Order: sequence, then C-alpha cells, then structure tokens
Amino acid sequence: MLRVETSFQDTPDDGFYFVLQHAGRPLSEQLEELGLKDGDRVILWEEDCGLEITAVLLFDYKHPMMFERALWAREAQGDSSAHNRIQPHETEFAGKWVIEGGRVRGDATCERLKWLTQTYLVPIAYRVQSPGRKQEALYRDPIDGRLWERSFQLNKTNRDGPARLAVLTPQQAEEKYTAFALQES
Repeated sequence: MLRVETSFQDTPDDGFYFVLQHAGRPLSEQLEELGLKDGDRVILWEEDCGLEITAVLLFDYKHPMMFERALWAREAQGDSSAHNRIQPHETEFAGKWVIEGGRVRGDATCERLKWLTQTYLVPIAYRVQSPGRKQEALYRDPIDGRLWERSFQLNKTNRDGPARLAVLTPQQAEEKYTAFALQES
C-alpha cells in the first residue's frame, strides 16, 4: 500500500484529509504516474507526530469547507470487505423494523445501511423534506461513482420509519438537491 504524507494539523478534523504528498510532490500531480484510482487505499502518515492511518482516496471530492473539488482522502473505518460494500448489481436497500424481546429495532439491512452511510459512502448533500422529518441525504460511492439517496420510509402513522437507500441518476439528484452542483463521475 502506498504511503502518502499528510498534515494532520491542516485538516477539518472529520476524518477527511486534503494535504497529500508523495516523494515531496503533491499527490494530485502523480495520480496517473502511480496508477492510482478513485477509491484506492493508501497509508497516510505524518513524520512529526509518527501517526499512521489507512485512508481511501476520493478523486474530485467537494468537502463542505472548500469551494472547489479536489483530491481528498477519507480515513478508512471498520470493515470494508466485499460483503459490506455495495455490489454493482445492487440499486436499492430498504430496512425493516423487527420486534425482539418486546423492543423495536432495525433489521440486518438497517445495520448495513448505517455502516454504508457512516463509513463507506461519501456524503454530498443533506435535505430536510419537511419539519419534524429526518434528513434525506445524498452520497457518492467512492468506487463506482454512483449517487445514492438515504431516505426514510413512512410508517402507518405517517412518521419516519426505517431507512432506505436507493440509486439516483445525476439528473434526479440535481432536481432534488438543487443547491448543490453535481458532476457525473
């Protein structure tokens, strides 16, 4: 795995890193030469503090604290093995509530959706559909670039139910999340 130098002090402190260098040069100038692809894993390190972490490269990423898209890296968290990642044939997941021991909880799909949105998918935009409802969110898959929307199913009492994750086309995403400029991957 390629070792990439960063500055942990010059980051937004949210698991995202934009100061990326290799062999004393900006990594963004060496992507083709090193054969790197969007979603590749690298080791981020900083000589001064001796810290090392595994991270995923995000090409053309727009972080909320920046005006322009750029090369970023996101700290890899948890297990990102093939059984957790989204497979090319998958286009929608819908969780369900289950009653267990007199308590309501999310099923295995809800747990997978939580892992995907907190660890794997890259957040792009958030949207509150109406007051009192949970936020809808738009994400990008760092491997294949597809856009995914997390929404919440309505239950019988018209309240937010379990989460749902579904693919959106770039056109659908632009219509729904109009305040954000989206680019096709």
